[in-house]
Amino acid sequence: FIVEEVARLDAIVSGYLAFARGETALHPEPIDPAELTRKVVAEFSPQFAQRQVRLESIIADSLPTVRVDRIGFRQTIINLLLNALEAAADPAGQTDRLVRLDLAASPRTADRLVLRVSDSGPGFTPAQRRRLFEPFSTTKTKGSGLGLFLCRRIVSAHGGSIRLLERDGTMTTLEITLPTGGPA
Repeated sequence: FIVEEVARLDAIVSGYLAFARGETALHPEPIDPAELTRKVVAEFSPQFAQRQVRLESIIADSLPTVRVDRIGFRQTIINLLLNALEAAADPAGQTDRLVRLDLAASPRTADRLVLRVSDSGPGFTPAQRRRLFEPFSTTKTKGSGLGLFLCRRIVSAHGGSIRLLERDGTMTTLEITLPTGGPA
């Protein structure tokens, strides 16, 4: 675990430096998205418990492989989960603090994978929604404001998309769609 974390942190720092130079260095490989996502959820579950936020994950069985940069895809999931945790942990009178991660094949087309991360936090103002994926845009007191911007770059580089879904009254949802399989 420690060796994996050191490699991940090194890749993140290298990624930020590459970003600063205008480069994107991705190394796509076929991965099992369910396995990787389950590992991330298990790894970060203690942080949710510590902040008294319920983490639900619904990960479909037998998902097709995706051809992505393992470190970039993992970091994207982590960024979405931690952003949702921060939003849901906001103590502004919330009693049911919830983050839900759903991973499934697209119901619309068989060659796409859909990852959704939803939270019971306060949501975004219209101005925040307009700037959500811009660099250095943040709603937090700490942080660089590069998390969702880099998520969008990583997802786009893999032929996917990321978008904010309309708030359904109780949950704010970010949705990632990625092509499955991919060239060998």
